[in-house]
Amino acid sequence: KILQPESIFFKVVLNGKPGSKVAPGMFVSYTLSFTPEELLSDYFCDLICCTEREKFVIPVKALGPRGWIDLPDSIEFEDAPVKSVCTKTILVRNMGDTECMFKIQSLSSLFNVEPPTGTLAVHESVQLHFTFSPENTVPQEGEFRISYSSG
Repeated sequence: KILQPESIFFKVVLNGKPGSKVAPGMFVSYTLSFTPEELLSDYFCDLICCTEREKFVIPVKALGPRGWIDLPDSIEFEDAPVKSVCTKTILVRNMGDTECMFKIQSLSSLFNVEPPTGTLAVHESVQLHFTFSPENTVPQEGEFRISYSSG
């Protein structure tokens, strides 16, 4: 059995006969309906599932629209001269449904990005300049972490 959520925005409906028990190894299905009041808001609720032995909670999150930029999975700097700066420019675009505020942080001292922060309207673009400063001829890898104002 699943108890009705306390939130007025979520509703649980049993797909099948009400009141029947479910044998071990069998399943029962429910439909969770979500009716938001505002498009730009996030909604949360906890579904409480009850069995004969225990109760457990399933957290439900319905997230509103987010802004996000379309960064490539990897950026390769080919034949970068030692002790010089190699730059790769990439055009990124806000692919989300709302304004996007972002911050990009390099996790390695050999790599950098300019600008490290930005705000883009929906479908707006900006050029990011990624730089690599190799200290020797050994192949290097690094990571960038991107965080958005929406979390």
